[in-house]
Amino acid sequence: MKGVTSRPGNRRTVTGRPPREYRERLVLASFAYWLGLLAYLLVEPPQTWLLAFLALLVALATDGLIRSYAGQRLRRLDDTVLGLVLPVLFAIGGAVFVELAVDGYWALLASTAVALILGAIIHAECQCHSPQTSAFIRARMVSHIACYLTAFLILATLYSFDVELSLPLQAIGTAVTGTLLSLELLRDASAQTRDNLLLALATGIVMGQVSWTLHLLPLSPHAGVVLLLLTFYLLTGIAHHVLAGAFNMVALAEFAGVASIGTGAIIATHRLF
Repeated sequence: MKGVTSRPGNRRTVTGRPPREYRERLVLASFAYWLGLLAYLLVEPPQTWLLAFLALLVALATDGLIRSYAGQRLRRLDDTVLGLVLPVLFAIGGAVFVELAVDGYWALLASTAVALILGAIIHAECQCHSPQTSAFIRARMVSHIACYLTAFLILATLYSFDVELSLPLQAIGTAVTGTLLSLELLRDASAQTRDNLLLALATGIVMGQVSWTLHLLPLSPHAGVVLLLLTFYLLTGIAHHVLAGAFNMVALAEFAGVASIGTGAIIATHRLF
């Protein structure tokens, strides 16, 4: 009797669970990030090099875990590049957001939650590199949700009252964030990498332009973040439908409805905050 399933290049036990070694490495990666995050939160003033160290740690850990999960199918250095984008951005965004928004003992609870979510994101990215498994669809759903959560964390940081960034830096940060997260969201929409890249770049550029115009609108920073998130959702959703060849009147009506609800949320946020 074989000890693993017959799926090529995917080392899983007969119970469908990843090998114990993989699970232990995933827990170790999350724990190491948690310790690094605590160090970043405890050191005053915050040290940028610690943030860079966390990003490097998450990138190396994610790369190793993806290759371990996928077996021997991923041999080139660039095979895992797209899979590193979301975990690294979430690790950075989560760390800075907790540092700015959470005080006291709540920071310990928040950092634990961020580390656990990061572990779930890394595991989802590993499953996304094995599309022949039954967990692929669920993993992509987790990745999509994590993309919007990461966008919120980073945008809320960029437009925080505690972060004094110039207008060009805010626009550039928004554009880069939109482009990188769009690459993650659109990578399964089409087999044409060039089309995915062009639409991701277009999404980032438009978000940068919207960021620039926020300073001309009578909106609070909170409402501005909601507007940017709405823009990001609409742009990536439309791009995904276009790449998949599923953009029709039904999809257009759906996005129009979301835009209407989102506009109401922006107005409500502006009046409340």
